[in-house]
Amino acid sequence: MRLMPHFDLLWLASSFEGLPNVIMEAMSAGVPVVATDIWGNRELVVHGETGFLVPIAGRAARARATDQIFNDPVLAARLGAAARQRMLEHFSVEVNVRRHAELYREMLQ
Repeated sequence: MRLMPHFDLLWLASSFEGLPNVIMEAMSAGVPVVATDIWGNRELVVHGETGFLVPIAGRAARARATDQIFNDPVLAARLGAAARQRMLEHFSVEVNVRRHAELYREMLQ
């Protein structure tokens, strides 16, 4: 995690993922993400807001998204800040503990 805040962006080109920790780590560090448009990544990355989602075989789309981030520091900062905020609001430890506790309470009723 010490290196992640120094990244300009994170690429994840997987064709299958659960809920990728590396994306959560990048977003928590304020690093914009360019990832394949698959279920697990889609749960985390909001296209155009916290990073970009590209087709699995979308090398050109991945290059365009990367180029946008590298050539527009304002965009990169906005994506990174929105990514960090999304992690805090939706995927923090506190949020996950609260959601699990709510689920257990529902199951006990």
